[in-house]
Amino acid sequence: MNKWTGLSAAAVLESRAQHGANLIPTKKLTPFWLLFLEQFKSLVVILLLVATILSLVVAIISGVNANWLFDHNLVIEWTQPFVILITVLANSLIGSIQEFKAQKSAHTLKSLTQPFTRVFREEGLVSLPVGEVVVGDIIFLEAGDIIPADGKVLQANHLRCMESFLTGESVPVDKSVVNTGGKGLLEQTNLLFSGAQVVFGSGVFEVTAVGLNTQVGQIVKTVDSSATKLSPLQQKLEKVGKWFSWFGLGLFVVVFLVQLGLLGFHNFSANWSIALIGAIALVVAIIPEGLVTFINVIFALSVQKLTKQKAIIKYLAAIETLGGVQIICTDKTGTLTQNKMKVVDYFCFSNTTQTDLARALCLCNNATVNTNGDSTGDPTEIALLQWLDRDGLELNHYTRVYEKAFDSNRKLMSVVVQKDNRFIVIVKGAHDVLLPLCKGLDSNQIKPLIDERASNGLRNLAVGLKVLYCFDPENTQTVNELESELDFLGFVSLQDPPRIESKAAIMACHQANITPIMITGDHLKTATAIAKELGILTDERQAILGVDLDPAKIMEYRVFARVTPQQKLEIVNAWKQAGYTVAVTGDGVNDAPALVTSDVGCCMGQTGVDIAKDAADVIISDDNFATIVNGIEQGRKTFLTCKRVLFNLFLTSIAGTIVVLLGLFVLGEVFREQLSKANHNFQVFTPTQLLIINLFVHGFPAVALAIQPVQEKLMLKPFSTKNLFYNRGGFDLIWQSLLLSFLTLLFYSLGMVYAINDPELGKSGDLINRAGATCGFMVLGGSAALNSLNLMVDRPLVATNPKHYGIVWLGALSSIFVFLLIIFINPLGLVFSTLKDLTAHPVLIGYSFGGVLLYMTINEVVKLIRLSYGSV
Repeated sequence: MNKWTGLSAAAVLESRAQHGANLIPTKKLTPFWLLFLEQFKSLVVILLLVATILSLVVAIISGVNANWLFDHNLVIEWTQPFVILITVLANSLIGSIQEFKAQKSAHTLKSLTQPFTRVFREEGLVSLPVGEVVVGDIIFLEAGDIIPADGKVLQANHLRCMESFLTGESVPVDKSVVNTGGKGLLEQTNLLFSGAQVVFGSGVFEVTAVGLNTQVGQIVKTVDSSATKLSPLQQKLEKVGKWFSWFGLGLFVVVFLVQLGLLGFHNFSANWSIALIGAIALVVAIIPEGLVTFINVIFALSVQKLTKQKAIIKYLAAIETLGGVQIICTDKTGTLTQNKMKVVDYFCFSNTTQTDLARALCLCNNATVNTNGDSTGDPTEIALLQWLDRDGLELNHYTRVYEKAFDSNRKLMSVVVQKDNRFIVIVKGAHDVLLPLCKGLDSNQIKPLIDERASNGLRNLAVGLKVLYCFDPENTQTVNELESELDFLGFVSLQDPPRIESKAAIMACHQANITPIMITGDHLKTATAIAKELGILTDERQAILGVDLDPAKIMEYRVFARVTPQQKLEIVNAWKQAGYTVAVTGDGVNDAPALVTSDVGCCMGQTGVDIAKDAADVIISDDNFATIVNGIEQGRKTFLTCKRVLFNLFLTSIAGTIVVLLGLFVLGEVFREQLSKANHNFQVFTPTQLLIINLFVHGFPAVALAIQPVQEKLMLKPFSTKNLFYNRGGFDLIWQSLLLSFLTLLFYSLGMVYAINDPELGKSGDLINRAGATCGFMVLGGSAALNSLNLMVDRPLVATNPKHYGIVWLGALSSIFVFLLIIFINPLGLVFSTLKDLTAHPVLIGYSFGGVLLYMTINEVVKLIRLSYGSV
């Protein structure tokens, strides 16, 4: 080590100025306040804020005109802007809180990197923080070290590195001064890469790239430049929200001007306020205020469920995208398999016993496994020790006197151990190299046994020995003749075995019409064997090496082996361009570009590197493929719940808009004479009433639908996120909206007719309007609340067991309870413009509940008719 001369202080400064620092910027947590402000980008939210300001202006003007004497009308006007504002703030808080929580959860899973490394500088070998390494530095490495930068090997003493995070290959790579590997950058054995771990030996290398100029850094640049993903539902809702907003804005202007014209320009201040409140009511009716709020609530509840199931969702919308996944491009090592080598078979030759084989493998081994399960060393050697029962092997009777370490050229490791006066030479290594070194052995007897196991993706390690009665480690001739004239003991077969849950998870994918695809850096035979065992592959012709990949035929294959990061990206893009929703799993730096490009990137939480976690949308904290499948099922339930809630939201928005429009220009004219006699300007529903319907009516059922356990076998049903209201949904929305608006207007009118003919109510235009509003309010809101029960199942409610849907029943009845409080408790009735002392008018109560029952009855009849024709 002393022969290496490092950089001077001046050279270090010059190198850092020219090539930069050895730092890769990590993504910082987005501040909560910024997440909160980002919620206000939506056009729907902006329009509601404008409605808040206009309502506040109306309230201020009304207050000035009334000399700030707060009668019930002024109370109502001052209530409206704050109700709208609370709606906007609640939505923004829910979304920002959940995204901040998910962001923090993902951040805590990030691993800590090695803070120091040993560097040759002009003063000798010193320990420095990794960030101070510069191009030109000479670094000393030994087992356990993390390589701090990219570089070129200057000295290698049986140096082996684990580069799986970058290449995807789970076997350590032998490093050498001269390249003995392929021409590809990651295949060259004389190059080292930042982030790789030294698992054996020692070495020295010269730094050639630091920070963002390393291979890891280049991938980070790709990840950081990626665009934000939107889920299918988000994309649709963004369009729907804009449509509702622009349509509402247009109607707002038209209705305001038409109303102002009808009311006249005399007494401008009062008429302006009336016209503006009517126009605001229309905007509130058109815009489904709960659109974002309820979707965020449903997403948040689903995210919490998945967190308990070991899946951390970084962005709320990822849960819904996960439900629509059609293709899963999954890594093999650690995701489908256990990510640890295991002896799965062995063969003892001739008179060799398992004890003889086990003892030889223990003695020719440099790994250590502690009683608490901690291990160090080469993964293959660790697997050998974990397979063996060492208690009866009497290993303390043997003393190692010589070792000839494994190297990639010989593909052998040899040791000499002494017991009493005997020296025992033990050699293990690749069967094709070791078998010719054994005496009196017909390799044709053994080779078919090994080939059979190799064809099943198993790695085979052969063992032989011989006994010497004298041994001089200083005698070169004796050392060179060690690996000859061996007695063959047998071989062991190793594999990184599949996880127990993986096969069932793959079967669930096939049942759900989801295609699992294996993309790995491992060997083709190994990948094919695992894929066949798990059910990913049925025909070996569907497995291909990365170098043989034809981009035009990507979708013909189900297994891709020895794949580069660029090829993995090509595979993902091919499926996406064909119109499929693609999920990708990964844990290494090499996986980051594909994780970003996919619709849903799933990073392994235990083995995943920070860059991969930053790139992913979902972090699988137990590194289990089955967890992803559970996430897809939860995602499907989430989308189905969102669809049901959105149906109800759009139902009340469309029906409410029709009611407000026809109420202003039809009912207002029909009852103009009676209302004018009572000195009252007609107004259908206040903005506050409509907000109560849009929030509380849908709020409780929305939460209930999200909590309600799935009754349907969603993974066995056809599923699509492309059409929001597929399978009759659009038609049902239209006819139910027309039905609900008709019934609301009908019972609104009946309520007003009753009040006009009532001796007490008929004296006041305000009471006449409140009587009609009470009936219409209950019909519109109560019907929408109970309609969540209709949406819950396609069958008639009379044919379902309420116990199976108890939570949804509770949610719907909670909404009805809110309505009962409003219409029966006087102070609330005052604020929400309903009639006080409703118990004195049982006819109005009958109208209110009669309209709701009529709506539900018609729905049940339609379902029964469909059931009779087998279309449910």
